[in-house]
Amino acid sequence: MMTGDNADWEKLARHLAEDQCHDNRAAFEDEFRALAKTFRTGEEVTPEDIRELRRVLNKPRRFVEESVAPSAGCEPWGQPVQSMPGARVQVLYGPMAAFNNEDEHRESAASDTAVARLT
Repeated sequence: MMTGDNADWEKLARHLAEDQCHDNRAAFEDEFRALAKTFRTGEEVTPEDIRELRRVLNKPRRFVEESVAPSAGCEPWGQPVQSMPGARVQVLYGPMAAFNNEDEHRESAASDTAVARLT
């Protein structure tokens, strides 16, 4: 049982996590309603629609993997979700950028797993 400041910090963290859950759910529902409307009205799905859907899908997964799972003592579920597609990384930063980024994620995940095992 936590007392004093620790209990206050835990209460704040839980409140912020709850808000994040509500925000993710609302964004998810909004984007998929918009997609359904696009299909219903016969409009074309645009690349921007797809980018926004991916963002809406990836944000809750990052939240679960980076915030919720570690506090629950769960191991990471695969590699972290990239913030942008590998092809886009290559266009912006060159062909080795995506490769280097994957190595960093692999090393980071291995380090996090090792630390979690020690604690």
